Amino acid sequence: MDVETVGAVGAVAANPEFTIWGLFLQADIVVKAVMIFLLWASLWSWGIIFDKVLRLRSLTKKAEKFEEKFWSGSSLEELYDRVGPRPPDPMSSIFVAAMQRAQSAIDSAVSDLFKNATAGGDRNALALDIKVLSAAPDEVALRCLARCLKLVSGSPYGPRFESLNRLYGDLKPQSGSNPWTDRTLHGCQLRLANGILTISLEGKRG
Repeated sequence: MDVETVGAVGAVAANPEFTIWGLFLQADIVVKAVMIFLLWASLWSWGIIFDKVLRLRSLTKKAEKFEEKFWSGSSLEELYDRVGPRPPDPMSSIFVAAMQRAQSAIDSAVSDLFKNATAGGDRNALALDIKVLSAAPDEVALRCLARCLKLVSGSPYGPRFESLNRLYGDLKPQSGSNPWTDRTLHGCQLRLANGILTISLEGKRG
């Protein structure tokens, strides 16, 4: 590099008009507007990038926590109750949507079974066909039996699952391990005769 070139470069560097700020000040209004817009767009884009990175990390952590709960061995209904109607991450949202569809299908099946298996009575007594009840899937049959007990007893809550499951096991025709004995459960009197279970309010005769 000769002396003249070095001198020219030094002159350019020493001249404030050839700095970035100097060139910006010398530009016309259109160029200034474009440069300002590009600077704003760059800052806005980087802000979105950082926001997305942080959100993805947060969602990944929440999804991992949900997956741990899902495989923990607890029942799906308990997990559904814990997640609630507003899931915090996409994986939980898929689970909640699936559970809502499943519960809707089960509720519809329970309603159909209730219509087909029950007969007679007012609110204080129901007759339940055990053959029809036993032909349904266990989950549907248990829910139908719980609905009958809630309806007759007038309680807003169903019986305990252990008691309900034991009752259903004694009612199923193929069990036959123990002879049936009339009993009370959840404020109801239960009597079985000729394949018909009569559920009446405790203290009243069906």
